[in-house]
Amino acid sequence: MKIIFSRKGWDSGAGGKPSPIFSNNGFSIPIPDVPPNPILYRHLTSSALSITPYPNLASFLGVYAPNFPVATNRAHLDPDLDHSTLARISGWLPCFGQENGAATHLDSNCVGVDDIFVFYGWFDDVNMATGWRLHNDRYCVFGYLQIGKIYRVPSRVTTPSWLHYHPHITNGTAYSNNRIYVASQSLTFPANSGISLPSRSGGGILNPANRCRCLTTIFGKRGPYPDLLLSRCTTMTKHRQEHVWQPISPNDWRFVADLLR
Repeated sequence: MKIIFSRKGWDSGAGGKPSPIFSNNGFSIPIPDVPPNPILYRHLTSSALSITPYPNLASFLGVYAPNFPVATNRAHLDPDLDHSTLARISGWLPCFGQENGAATHLDSNCVGVDDIFVFYGWFDDVNMATGWRLHNDRYCVFGYLQIGKIYRVPSRVTTPSWLHYHPHITNGTAYSNNRIYVASQSLTFPANSGISLPSRSGGGILNPANRCRCLTTIFGKRGPYPDLLLSRCTTMTKHRQEHVWQPISPNDWRFVADLLR
């Protein structure tokens, strides 16, 4: 079983700002997308926004990123890990699409069913009333997905109806080597790892404000890869987005479990 550390969410090239941490909570902002993807930022919410005055993601971005064209940009909701983010139809499961070079990298490292994506991104502390950043920039884990099924060359014909909203289907012709990873029903670790997380679903969001999920040693300093991963996972592959790692020892698996608790 392998762990894939996958960097997702807004960054300096897509969105231009970090995702927010506030009031001991936070969430990852999906990157912009283009038609025919029908998902708008005003369609999206987050359980973390329930403690703020913002009813949806577009209203928050109007304060946090006033120069971002939220009215015209679609949202690339991927990975999609939180049932409450968008209206669903029966059968929905957490899912994640990948394509092009990143997908090739995963294939080259034999990523498949039972392997676990650990999603992380660029975060900063944000004053939710003013939208001001505190510049405590860091990388944090915000979600996970254990692979239960892989749809290769996904389309409306080859996937269940609950998945037809996904950007790797609605905009699927724009991608090469396209696929969608769907979560397993529950999260499991190898029998010899000594790790058990009872009743944990196969995919979901995590609170990035939790210090055990911070992958940066010194706040305010960000490199291309989280320094904690570079020092802890020395055999990790170093692709731009997807970094594959094979835990070996019980200590390795405890490190992963602590990120996902």
